[in-house]
Amino acid sequence: MVGLRARHFKWQAYLRIPKALRDSYGGRQFLYETLKATDKRAAQIEGMAWEVGVRAEWAARTAVSPATSIRHLYETFRAGISEADFAVDGDPHAFDKFTAGIDYELEKIAEAVGTREMTEPEQAKVWALNDAAALHKGREVPLRASLEPRFSELATDYMRLWRKTAGLKKTNTGQQKQATLDLFASFIQDKPIRQVRPADAAQFVDALRELDPNWARTGRAREEGEPVAWPGPRRRA
Repeated sequence: MVGLRARHFKWQAYLRIPKALRDSYGGRQFLYETLKATDKRAAQIEGMAWEVGVRAEWAARTAVSPATSIRHLYETFRAGISEADFAVDGDPHAFDKFTAGIDYELEKIAEAVGTREMTEPEQAKVWALNDAAALHKGREVPLRASLEPRFSELATDYMRLWRKTAGLKKTNTGQQKQATLDLFASFIQDKPIRQVRPADAAQFVDALRELDPNWARTGRAREEGEPVAWPGPRRRA
């Protein structure tokens, strides 16, 4: 999560650099950015927008997916929003520094983008800023399907937990579990977990019965370092 500190009459944002990337930053533990905003609330919004760009860059260099980085920004926005923090003297018509800070960041993005297509991190910033403003005003926030966790992401988290938990390895090895999860993700075209239905699992089990029982032993099932892919026609989306 991005932090803020006052330095030489300006606000400075900072992030802890992941250990795996510190060598590329000369061994430093933190990354700093001097912000243009002079008001603390506006600086918080600018710092969050800076954070998502940095985390998207880090995600491209590590095993963390860009969607995971963007969701972290969403969580940061939502955790920081409350009427107690951002109401101005209880007057709903008073100047709202929070939404003013968001408008300032949106204008900066619009100027940087110009007439070209937005990049994915830029689009994610716009979504996050607009959603933060909507939450602040008490409006419903739309679901961003492209940012929802895919089945494979949750399966990876599950396997990481499973490997650390004692007493859960009586029937299947980790390799068998991982292969089954990979197959199912491939079968359902790795759609967001919200869209996975019991019917998907039932169709997957039926399809497994039709596979050649020796398929997994042929060497075609899994290339080195690659997830197991569904060998036949995939389920229709």
